[in-house]
Amino acid sequence: NLKYLSKQMQMIQVKAGETIVQQGGKEEQMYIISEGYAKVLVKSAQGVIDVGKIGPGQFFGEMSLVLGEERSATVHAETNCRLFEISKGTMKKLFDKDPYLLKFVAEVIDKRKIKNDSILNAPKEEIIEKEDRLKILKNKIAAFFK
Repeated sequence: NLKYLSKQMQMIQVKAGETIVQQGGKEEQMYIISEGYAKVLVKSAQGVIDVGKIGPGQFFGEMSLVLGEERSATVHAETNCRLFEISKGTMKKLFDKDPYLLKFVAEVIDKRKIKNDSILNAPKEEIIEKEDRLKILKNKIAAFFK
């Protein structure tokens, strides 16, 4: 599967600050980050929420690719990125060859949908920005080790 995938993927380069995918878009590709880091943002009634940072070895865009749904998040290149793009046709052949891959992707989608739904449905006062979450965690860790 990896040999097949390596021949089918297209490598693309994205410069820091560029948008890789836009929430609401209807493209049918997914991406694996080879180099660099990207920021994942979700627009909700409460505004734009930073839901995390992804980097080498991580992937995104799988929901649109395998479910045909609109993009559920916007992904911006935080640094220069090298990405591998996987098409719908390539993914179909991989699923046909490996049913465990289908199960794995379904599990990832389930976790991401739960996370996105909890963010989108949370009252505004419950949404804490990433920097605030990190500050709270650092204070808890420091207090634990005192």
